[in-house]
Amino acid sequence: MGIIATKAHKLHILSEEIRILDGLYSLNDLHKVSGAKNNHRPSLFVRTDQTKELIEEVTQSTDMCLAIKTRKGGGSPGTWVCKELVYAYAMWISPKFHLHVIRAFDQLVTQPRLSDTTERKALNICVRSLANARSHAGEPADYASVWKMVNGYLGVAHIEEATVDQVERGVEFVQRAIEGEYIGRLDAPIANPNAELESRVAALEATTTSLEKELIFIHSHAEKLTQDFNGTIYPALKGLNPKFFAGVRERMFCIYSHSSKRSVDGWKQQSLLSSQQTH
Repeated sequence: MGIIATKAHKLHILSEEIRILDGLYSLNDLHKVSGAKNNHRPSLFVRTDQTKELIEEVTQSTDMCLAIKTRKGGGSPGTWVCKELVYAYAMWISPKFHLHVIRAFDQLVTQPRLSDTTERKALNICVRSLANARSHAGEPADYASVWKMVNGYLGVAHIEEATVDQVERGVEFVQRAIEGEYIGRLDAPIANPNAELESRVAALEATTTSLEKELIFIHSHAEKLTQDFNGTIYPALKGLNPKFFAGVRERMFCIYSHSSKRSVDGWKQQSLLSSQQTH
């Protein structure tokens, strides 16, 4: 049975959103994402004997009222089908596209949803900081407009719909906005210095946490690339272009070493010592 569309569940295939209507998926969107070839038109797919048999089987073996719906006009014209027909259509196009669809549905089911996470708390702090930075002459901070801006940037109607990854991007987005506000108001009087300092420290801590995660991710991939390069690419590259080989190897070494746990722990410790000396 197809996954029912909710605001929190959106299907993306090859970075393109597939529309969902009454629990059915747009076959026209899938056709477009697959390359929009004429011989892959949805109308041709639904006319095959195998598709007709599958539609009948799905209708009889599940509690679905409809396995396929065709809309000629209105706001959502096109062919809309259940998940089983999405899989069949993808396989009809190619095994490669079929694999993309399988992985997209897997991600739809398993992707982490936002809860009371550290990332959400960091985003709340950043939003408050930005709203406070934008308030003037004792006017109340407009948190609603800041949240509206964040939701628009992330492409969600409400922050509760965002994934953990989206919230992390939201933190980075608001931090950049905060930096812009402070740069533009360096000479402005600060009504509550302690609150301002606390907000900036909280934003800095959130940035540090986000950066550490990114470096760990980079290091794991750099380690795998280094292993692959050492065995195959480096020997061939060295023979073809020794100068280019030296440059590539140096850059890979820098990426690998500066993203290692030892390096991350080092700059965290240095940051902590600098903070203590400042106070």
